[in-house]
Amino acid sequence: MTTSLGRVAAQLAEPGETIPPEFADLINANIQPPTQVTADDVYVRAMYIVSDQVNSFGGRFPSDEHERLARLLVDSPVLVGHRKDRLPVGRNFHAVMVERHNRPWVKSYFYWLRSADGAEQLRDNIDGGIYKECSIAFTFHLPECSICGKDIRRCEHEPFEEYQRGGIGEKCHFSYRRIERILETSLVYRGAVPDTSVSRDLRGTEDAASAATRLTGISSPDNLKRNCPYLVIPRYDGLPLAARISNDELLMTRLDGTPVPLSREYQPKSFRPDQPVYGMLVGYRGKERCSRQELEDHLARRTSAVTRLFFNVFPLQGIMSLPRVRSKSSLDIRIVPYRITDCEHLERAAQEIMTRDGVEIWPAEPGVFLHDHPGTGYSYRPPEQVRSHTRRCSLSLSPDARTARLHIGSITGHSESGGPGQPGFDIIGFSHEALAAGHRFVARKAGDRATRPFGGAIEGNLLHLETCQNGLSFECSGPLAGRFMLRPIRLNGDDCYLFYRLSLQPPRGRQQ
Repeated sequence: MTTSLGRVAAQLAEPGETIPPEFADLINANIQPPTQVTADDVYVRAMYIVSDQVNSFGGRFPSDEHERLARLLVDSPVLVGHRKDRLPVGRNFHAVMVERHNRPWVKSYFYWLRSADGAEQLRDNIDGGIYKECSIAFTFHLPECSICGKDIRRCEHEPFEEYQRGGIGEKCHFSYRRIERILETSLVYRGAVPDTSVSRDLRGTEDAASAATRLTGISSPDNLKRNCPYLVIPRYDGLPLAARISNDELLMTRLDGTPVPLSREYQPKSFRPDQPVYGMLVGYRGKERCSRQELEDHLARRTSAVTRLFFNVFPLQGIMSLPRVRSKSSLDIRIVPYRITDCEHLERAAQEIMTRDGVEIWPAEPGVFLHDHPGTGYSYRPPEQVRSHTRRCSLSLSPDARTARLHIGSITGHSESGGPGQPGFDIIGFSHEALAAGHRFVARKAGDRATRPFGGAIEGNLLHLETCQNGLSFECSGPLAGRFMLRPIRLNGDDCYLFYRLSLQPPRGRQQ
């Protein structure tokens, strides 16, 4: 041993806490603080914030809502005990879907500044197990009953009561559906969801498939590079697939190559790609879009609400259009609506084709989708205040109160049903009381025929508008609040519509 045997100086203190450098990049990209932070400026911890278990209020977040939750959690504040009379102690900057104790969870990462007053005390209380559980406050549109699938505010079932289904007793609960916004997360003494926790474990546990298809959420198009063309497509809660023709048979596979079992009825002859093409498989119940979990159940031949499938082909793959063919196939194939634009006009493009989940944004280059370049795409949902002020909707009654005129404004302020010669839809036998009671009405396009004057309009801000199989789905706030549907039907040989309200304005929810 040739080292010196003289005096040895040693320090046995633990090394300073460090965080992965990419966390600082995520904070700067997703939160955009006025002064960018470094890994040395912040403390980071994680919350296991919700699972798919029924909480103490009788509600649950089904696993197919977890991806949306993860997106909405970004940039929400962290409070203590849901105390909104005090400033936040931290901010959520990243969230992922993970598996914990054999259950699906949403894990949210939050940060606070080391230089802030009480920063070390907050860290010590978390790491010492004092601040141990967490909670979430949010708004949502539909509490879906587990027994009948209807809005639990309107059905006869009660949470935690037991009902017989197929001779088996089942406790009722409801699912939080169409979650609109995360208001905040909180450190609490007891979480409503069983087994919530605040953790120092910052490891992510996404599987390869989730990581490959995950989009980077952005809060504004200003976050993107300037002077670059972007492809904008609607965002669907669907399944990304590759499709090809082999021996006159349509074959579909997941991105990892796993075949998707589709029966022989799914054989549209108009779709003949020369090479594999990529797109999004989306499930529908009639005209209403279903969740990805319901789609997965349908493909696995489990009980599901899905009755129709759409394969939305991504553009820039050599296929610019598909012939419109009427068939009785349960699968329709189409080119997904899209826009190619720059950052300056991206906001307007997103408003024109967005679904209620927003849009996906990709570099406008051939073959740059999930299969070739994972991680290059973005998800974006224009904020309500940006979208609502340019679009309005109104219902006006005729003098004899037997007909109502419905106007649906587009993002340009013009009527969605057409120009000046098509002022809207006539709702036959309309009454506000019947609408509130869930009644459905026959509606016809007003066209350019002479009509009596309409007055007494009830108006609302149009928050969302989506075309679905020649029909319309739209959401409003204000006096004319709720989610509405115009569904095309044939009545006595004529083309007309069913008009009805799917749900009222979103209730607010909070777990603690």
